[in-house]
Amino acid sequence: MKIKFSKKRLLIGIIILLLIYGIYLAGSCIFWYFAAWSGPEQKRAFKDSLRSLSSQQLIGKVHGLDPFTPVPSIAIEILAERKEKKAVPRLIKKLKSTNPDLKKFSIVALGKIGDPQAIEPLEKIVNETQVDIEYNGMDIPYNILALKALASMKYEPAYK
Repeated sequence: MKIKFSKKRLLIGIIILLLIYGIYLAGSCIFWYFAAWSGPEQKRAFKDSLRSLSSQQLIGKVHGLDPFTPVPSIAIEILAERKEKKAVPRLIKKLKSTNPDLKKFSIVALGKIGDPQAIEPLEKIVNETQVDIEYNGMDIPYNILALKALASMKYEPAYK
């Protein structure tokens, strides 16, 4: 018994899959907008629920496939609080993210963790021209944020 796939059926199948994925992303965006970010108390409760996870589980959460979920950003914050050096390679990869929040949280976390592996990638960001991002209610370029991270690591050239 042979199954024949025509190009037309394959194209229709791909379109259906893309539509399903689009509906999933839209639903996720709406859910997180209303559920997770409805106030600081909810964010705190959500963060507290993630604190019970091991560092290895949190490192896995940093690589979120859903661009609208706050889980990766919160996982990065918790890993920074724990000064988890095992997270540094994953955080360095997130410096290339197109998601500004992930990139911002990764820069700050690398500064808090203070692992020397992060010096070179942070220096590259310092030397790049960047667009402004919002951080603590202020617009700050990524390169200034990376410079602050290097300074918090007590990296002497950052003071010059």
